[in-house]
Parts: sequence; C-alpha cells; structure tokens
Amino acid sequence: MEELVRKAQKGDDEAFYLIISNVKAKLYNTAYNYLKNESSALEAVSEATCRAYISIGKLKDCKYFSTWVTRIIINYCMDELRYLSKNSPMNQIEFSSIYIMDEESGIEKSLDLMTNLKLIKPKYRDVIILKYIEDISIEEIARSLNKPEGTIKTWINRGLKQLRLHMKGSEQYV
Repeated sequence: MEELVRKAQKGDDEAFYLIISNVKAKLYNTAYNYLKNESSALEAVSEATCRAYISIGKLKDCKYFSTWVTRIIINYCMDELRYLSKNSPMNQIEFSSIYIMDEESGIEKSLDLMTNLKLIKPKYRDVIILKYIEDISIEEIARSLNKPEGTIKTWINRGLKQLRLHMKGSEQYV
C-alpha cells in the first residue's frame, strides 16, 4: 500500500484509484455514521476522494494514508453537519438506539448512544468514534489529529465520562 501511495504522490492516477478502492468501504461507513443518510455519505466519499487527490502530495508518511483520508472525510462530515444544523432545522439527523436487557427487572431498555454522542464535546466525540466505531488505534488517531497520544487518551477518557453521564439520564423503557 505504501508503494502505491508513493506512486500516487508522484501523479500516478491508477495508483490513487487502487488505494482509494482499498479504503472506500471504510470511508463510506465513517460518513454514514456521521450523516445517517446514504446519498449524503456517498457525496462525502466523493468529496473526500477529491480532496485527497488534490492534496496527496502533502501527506508526510505514506503508511498513514488511511488515517489521513479518514480525517478528511470526518472534517467534511462535521462541516456538513454544521451547515445542516444552521440551514435546515427540519433535517435533523436520526440517531439509532441500542437496546439492552436490564438484568434485574428483565425489561428491555433503549440507550440512545448516537444521540448521547452528539451531546458531548466534538473533540471527545470524534476520538470516541474513531477509536470505538472506526477501530483506529490511539497512535493513528494522534498522528491524524497532530496531538500527543496522551492527549488522545485523555480525550477518550473524558468523552466516555461525559457519555456515561448523558446515558445515565437517557435510559427509556421500551
């Protein structure tokens, strides 16, 4: 993969196509997790691919291409969400629920994970999504965000604390 990235940086369009093909599904999943809409996610992949193509020469370490392009799509999705929230309040994003069984009462509970993720600070939300939903290592997240690994670990810890507090109050019985 690193060799393909180097070729793409030198202007090889076929190499760029191959590396994008390798990460296309991951990019789509990331975009869909943020935007919750198939057409918006496809548009995000398209835009991120275009942005990556234009600025691939700026990528410093070829082995982090996947992390770099994931960050591009996250930035695009965050911009899109900000735009949607400002310009069309009726287009609120639907967030899914996770259903769990309460051991003591035997009643199924709904935990609105994605809704609660939306309530925590964006920097915490981003690292939690990258770590637990996209399964990216702390080291890669740190490189992608240009932050020390310790900072990323702290953000994850604080984000999880905020998430627990919000989720504690959002339990609804089904």
